[in-house]
Amino acid sequence: MSADEIRGRIRVVGEENLRHARSLGRGVFLLSAHIGGWELGAIRAGMMGEPISPVVRPLDNPLLERELARRRTRFGNRPIAKRDAARDILKALRRGETVAILVDQNVLAREAVFVPFFGRPAATTPALALFQRKTGAPVVPVFTWPEGDGRYRLEFETPIESEDVAGEDRDESVRRLTARYMEVTEAAIRKAPEAWLWMHNRWRTRPEDR
Repeated sequence: MSADEIRGRIRVVGEENLRHARSLGRGVFLLSAHIGGWELGAIRAGMMGEPISPVVRPLDNPLLERELARRRTRFGNRPIAKRDAARDILKALRRGETVAILVDQNVLAREAVFVPFFGRPAATTPALALFQRKTGAPVVPVFTWPEGDGRYRLEFETPIESEDVAGEDRDESVRRLTARYMEVTEAAIRKAPEAWLWMHNRWRTRPEDR
């Protein structure tokens, strides 16, 4: 699709939430999940004032990865490889840029913080909370909802701004922020469960006492 075709197929709702977050001058995180057309949503978001940097896991097949990378970058987006991504993420935020992270997949117990998700403890990456705590960058939830006939709605929600964590225990603040991200994600999925890529075993990693 051309840029005009993508704009025509994906309508944007809540753009003022993204503009507000960017106006703070601390960089922006986009929090999303494997809902609807998330790859198309990232491309459309990158057409809104400036490109974005989605954090991605490169595909195992190098030929498919090359083709996917071509599609992800053709309108200016700058993907960041998930492995050893911390430095590139921090550099992007210091430049006031926008970084997108998907938070709805299981992680290994040694990497996880366990927070409620649909009433069960879910092993969730603490990375986003650690970055927000370090940088103060606002987190804007955004999801790409299917509307039928090949069309989508890219909806930006109210930013989650970093709260004053001075004096608060680091682990507790990371857990609290992560729980908030998953609360927002769960609320989104409940709107249209059929749009979520639920085949992934989100609860595979369990707490030691379960």
